[in-house]
Amino acid sequence: MTYPSGPGNPWQPQQPGPEQQPPYAPGPAGPPPGAPPQGGYPQPPLGYQYPHQGQPHPGQLPPGAFPGGPGQPPPQKNRRTGLLVGSLVGVVAVGAAAVGSYFAFGGSSAANSGEADPVSAASRLLTAVEQEDAVGLLESLAPAEARLGADYVEIMVGELTRIGIFDESTDPTTLGFNGTLEGLAFDEAAEERVNERLVINTVSSGTLTTENASPQDLPFSDKVLDAMPELPETGPETETIDLARLPGTGQPLRVATIQIDGEWYPSVFYSVADFALRESGIGWPRDSVPAVGADSPEAAVENLLTAALDVDIRRLVELLPPDEMAVVHDLGPLLLEAIGQTEPTGARVVELSTSTTNVTGGTRVSLEHVSVEADGEQVSIQRDGDCLQATGPRGEERVCPSEQAGLHLSQDPSIPPEAVQFIERLAANVLDVGIVTVEVDGEWYVSPLRTGIDLVALVLSSVEPEDIDALLASAPR
Repeated sequence: MTYPSGPGNPWQPQQPGPEQQPPYAPGPAGPPPGAPPQGGYPQPPLGYQYPHQGQPHPGQLPPGAFPGGPGQPPPQKNRRTGLLVGSLVGVVAVGAAAVGSYFAFGGSSAANSGEADPVSAASRLLTAVEQEDAVGLLESLAPAEARLGADYVEIMVGELTRIGIFDESTDPTTLGFNGTLEGLAFDEAAEERVNERLVINTVSSGTLTTENASPQDLPFSDKVLDAMPELPETGPETETIDLARLPGTGQPLRVATIQIDGEWYPSVFYSVADFALRESGIGWPRDSVPAVGADSPEAAVENLLTAALDVDIRRLVELLPPDEMAVVHDLGPLLLEAIGQTEPTGARVVELSTSTTNVTGGTRVSLEHVSVEADGEQVSIQRDGDCLQATGPRGEERVCPSEQAGLHLSQDPSIPPEAVQFIERLAANVLDVGIVTVEVDGEWYVSPLRTGIDLVALVLSSVEPEDIDALLASAPR
């Protein structure tokens, strides 16, 4: 199976391969990730695990590296309350975003099925929204987009359940988006056929009425709901959107659909790109930048670093996955034209050593050692346990993020011990940050979206249930 180089030919989704098993820790009961839903709705997956804090190593603290040290003004009395409330709000906001994504992408890894024509595919997307059919909505999306959404939700729901933000007994399919779709029709005369695999469909009539959800409608645990302030009793707030005249623009909704293996699917990525192009008064390019991968995850990251130092925009686009980042390949000529000629930095990678870890949907490549030369001077960074050893023309420096963060934050009495412990775990886990790569047709590519998902998962994996309990116990009532 191959991916053609231009937008005039249909591209194929990645075929299922051997299942990569991400590291999971014991969590709420349920089927393993990717298993068919039981009982009519998907079960919460097991918790996504990242390495936690190891033994600290000696390290020197740069003066003034962290706030709150000696010689600084004493913190205000309400700083503790502000920190706790702000942290809780942040975690709850992540939970709300995850729930929204759950209903946007669905919680099942069911196989996608397309439609016979672009209009049917676009209609199915909006119909699934109206019917609150999360699984149907997932199945209507382009396969690569559906996999991304499902993997993101799998990680987020698992982590938020593990730390006690979500209630383990909640049936997510009974909650979420409430909408009513009326009078939907598409203007077939306004259909824009960019090429044989990309068609833009324009809504000619139809309204979507949405109803706001309250915190009680979301799958928060009882302890989180008890910590929230009581809100006045009000009726549901509704909003009606005219899909033929969208708010702010007055333009009709346009849904991009793409053809894969002879079937049509709506694409969120292409729809967003189409909106941006229209707002800029630019048409779709006729050519594309083909995908050119590497022969291993490590080689893909090495190619990425080399292209970044050379400011080789074309090579950076080539290294993106041809399925989940197909829209960037099709927009590639516009990107190259907009950026224009670039000059290399002059730096080069002399030596690179990495480690790999299987994560959901791909392989994470993390740094172990790198040496970069620029202007005749060489700088090296070596990982040593939970520390980094930097060597350069001005000597050596050892940095141990976890130890140094804990040492300085513990000197501030306004910061609770639980917050210090969380930051220590996070600082240790940060050293495991890497670039997530994916394999398509035997070649490896760099996935920016999966790298972002992996980073969010890493942050959440640094939180323990005790951290949430401490935040809730200290929050003002």
